[in-house]
Amino acid sequence: MDLDTTRYQTFDDLLQYCRRVASAVGLICIRIFGCRNPGAREYARHLGVALQLTNILRDVKKDLERGRVYLPLDDLAACGCTVDDLAAGVVSEPVRRVIEFECRRAREFYQRAIDARPEEDRRRLVAAEIMRGVYFETLTRIERSGHDVFTARARVPKPRQAVIALRQWLWT
Repeated sequence: MDLDTTRYQTFDDLLQYCRRVASAVGLICIRIFGCRNPGAREYARHLGVALQLTNILRDVKKDLERGRVYLPLDDLAACGCTVDDLAAGVVSEPVRRVIEFECRRAREFYQRAIDARPEEDRRRLVAAEIMRGVYFETLTRIERSGHDVFTARARVPKPRQAVIALRQWLWT
């Protein structure tokens, strides 16, 4: 899809992209991890979307530089934002609204993944849960920055990643 598409009109269009590039990987991983509960598939689908939405939010500036806008054009319009507003690289009120809206959407998919996570596969999902923790922290950092995805790329420092990984490992 990246070869032919540089914009997504609706969230449903973007959702198809997220499922193809991220959820598909998750569906493969749960097989590799040996998950037994069929609910792991829903977990993988939702987590893949959440992770990809977080990537999209984190990389708005970089994607714009490459001529790509992954935020749905319908969502931009609903928030009074244009591609030119994004390209200006300033967190104006319309830009903040659309980034905040997409952050909420990503949070919903993280929650759906948690809700679908099968207890019996908890140990098998530790790698996915570490990724969930790190990416969720990335999303939180975007929110804490006032939704500024232009000044600095949201990153989770390695020591913090290690803490998240240890916490998830101990949780299993």
